[in-house]
Amino acid sequence: MTEDFVTRLGHALRAAAEREQRRGPLMRCAAAARSSVPPVTRTAIGAVGALAIAVVFAIYLATALGPEPARPPDVIANVTLARGLGESAAAFDSVWMVDTHDQALLRVDPAMRRVIARVPLRGRLSIAAGPDALWVGEDTGRGASLVRIDPRTNRPAARIVLRTPAGRPFPAGTPVVIGDGVWAFSINHALRVDVRTGRVTRLATLAPSTVGIRDVTAIDGDLWALRSDGRLARFDGATGARKRVFRTSFLDMPRVVGAARPPLLVADGGRLARLDPATGRAVWTVDVAHVGSAAMVNGLLWIAALNDNGERLVGIDPRDGRIASSTHVGQHDSVSIARVGREVWLAGSGGDVLVLRP
Repeated sequence: MTEDFVTRLGHALRAAAEREQRRGPLMRCAAAARSSVPPVTRTAIGAVGALAIAVVFAIYLATALGPEPARPPDVIANVTLARGLGESAAAFDSVWMVDTHDQALLRVDPAMRRVIARVPLRGRLSIAAGPDALWVGEDTGRGASLVRIDPRTNRPAARIVLRTPAGRPFPAGTPVVIGDGVWAFSINHALRVDVRTGRVTRLATLAPSTVGIRDVTAIDGDLWALRSDGRLARFDGATGARKRVFRTSFLDMPRVVGAARPPLLVADGGRLARLDPATGRAVWTVDVAHVGSAAMVNGLLWIAALNDNGERLVGIDPRDGRIASSTHVGQHDSVSIARVGREVWLAGSGGDVLVLRP
């Protein structure tokens, strides 16, 4: 044994003693406990520890990398277009709006945000865009008509007085365009007008006289009528033949939320639900008080909703009903909402339009 080896051994023993002293009594007890645990048990403990670390890491990833709330939309304009506004629709490179005060149809340039044409009409007005024309329902209280507006001239191309096949006046004219037909609705019935001939081709009964219709929409080429008893009925869009009736739980003033394709959305006083068109069952339900109309922009459903503090524009993921964005827009009193390119237009009852960009 050489002197050099003895020297190195002494240095190593002193270093080990110093490390043991620094560990203290608690660490020495833990080391002793580990030495007394059988190897198999130590392996199991290590596996459990690794699993716990993996679970914590997965939770971290779900939190850190999960979907973030959508950025609140920017208010980019607030313009006054009339003394009162109603329904609105984007079509033919323009925004069409009902002037409820002067009983007219307004055509608005979306870039300049100003009225470029005004079409005088009569009575209570409702609108729907077709493939080559804008259709307006006129209800004067004494009778109803469907007016076809030519977007090339901004003038009425036809006015169809609505009467049943028996010749009786039809009391309302809310239009829904499906294929080559326009459906107009009353409390219980619907008339189909051929857009090429202007003639009434069908009269369909959508609800019993004791029940009535709350709202209608078109999805997948069919008519959907939400009745006042909460039932949802599906009808053939060409013939008006009833296909199916679903039960729903919406009884407090139920209505279909329009302009929100492709989902079938139904709302009542404080809930919004996406229904499965095949079964009528709710895919998801979310609490949103006083739901207005909706528009799909950038993958979200944007809904105007009233609350105690005024009005909010709420962005909802149509896949799972998650509220991704909620923005206070003040006391605006929106009556309709339209998607205009990448913008959301909120038409207020007082005649002003709030333009937001999500």
